[in-house]
Amino acid sequence: MPELPEVVTMRRGILDAVGGVIADAVRCPSPRKVIRFEPRWSRLRAKLMGRAILAVDRLGKRVVVRLDSEDALVFEPRMTGLVLVSDPPSLEHLRFELRLQGSRLTHVWYWDRRGLGSVRLLSPRQLAAELGPDKLGPDALTIDQPPHPCVSQDDRLHPSPGKQATHGAAFLS
Repeated sequence: MPELPEVVTMRRGILDAVGGVIADAVRCPSPRKVIRFEPRWSRLRAKLMGRAILAVDRLGKRVVVRLDSEDALVFEPRMTGLVLVSDPPSLEHLRFELRLQGSRLTHVWYWDRRGLGSVRLLSPRQLAAELGPDKLGPDALTIDQPPHPCVSQDDRLHPSPGKQATHGAAFLS
């Protein structure tokens, strides 16, 4: 699975899609393992067509595109997937494209080298049941950590690389 900062970057990269309308959804032909689409492709495509993008969020290590239908398009990159707006690492691993109108972006791509990820359209109820706070727990970027007994209050308030290295060396010796 991509690291959390990579997923944050993917989300940030497609924020300009907000306000756009999905003109088309395209499943890209790939000679590689087929990724999971939910619901089935024809139904997924039909439910996406003409929908406005209201927001782009992150839930855990998933990128969530919220639509005016109240459904959420969930990209789950797993080990090798990427949500992109340009420069895919290779064309053979492109799996999915949203073609957009009315936003700064003309498209959003889902690229997956190994085909481990998924693209799913979830209703509000499904989203809450599968990815709600009871399922994912607290967000790693919002958790307040209790003070560590080996780090002084001054170090937490004014971190200094030199001082941290010194503390680490003193602690190890």
